[in-house]
Amino acid sequence: MRRGSQQLNGNAQYTGLWQLIANRDIHGVQEFLVDATALDINAFSPQDQLTPLALACERNLPEIAEELLKNDADRELYSGKNRRTPLYICVEGGFTRCARVLIAHGKQNRSLGQL
Repeated sequence: MRRGSQQLNGNAQYTGLWQLIANRDIHGVQEFLVDATALDINAFSPQDQLTPLALACERNLPEIAEELLKNDADRELYSGKNRRTPLYICVEGGFTRCARVLIAHGKQNRSLGQL
């Protein structure tokens, strides 16, 4: 089982990212990711232990999931109380568009690795 590299410890920067995702603010997420320095995109939220990508998948936000993946979010991390991967969250919720984004990103990365 894999884990993210750190927990949040009340960092306002991370709180902002989670708020943007919870508010479905794709433009805010894009701006935040451009402006963020030393951001651990795979950190866990203190409330529910979800990574930003897991939260985007739990909320069925494929566009935000895509932005997070472009910024090196790990689609294979287990997070949350039930230790689920983002893809598992999508399948469990019936979020096919979001699941397709995760699968497509995985195929793209494998293709690049085989060059």
